[in-house]
Amino acid sequence: MKNKLILSSVLVLAACGLSEDKFAEKFGEKLCAEYETCNPDITCETGDDDDSATADCTFDKKAAKECLDGTYECDDSFGEGFEFVMPPAVCGDVYTDCGGTTGTGTTGTTGTTGTTGTTGTTGT
Repeated sequence: MKNKLILSSVLVLAACGLSEDKFAEKFGEKLCAEYETCNPDITCETGDDDDSATADCTFDKKAAKECLDGTYECDDSFGEGFEFVMPPAVCGDVYTDCGGTTGTGTTGTTGTTGTTGTTGTTGT
């Protein structure tokens, strides 16, 4: 009976998946931990919990999990003292369809060209 209860709890937790709030928290923790290794001179701040930037976005739980589980790289291309953390590319897929702020739209129609004026006379 005890095993069934434990198994049921695990299945329920697995079905819930990763929430947006939990992802934001875990991503901040992960990023700060990576910065501690990459550039300990940088003070890591995770932000002020402002959700407005992602409020109109679609949250992808699978991409969020892959983002947290992925390999973070330390980019030192700007030299010593300027190292920064590069999260896995999949982290860019966690939030999509953000209210028209990303992607390409349709191009508008081109206006008509005006008429050219007449050329004046050259002085002598």
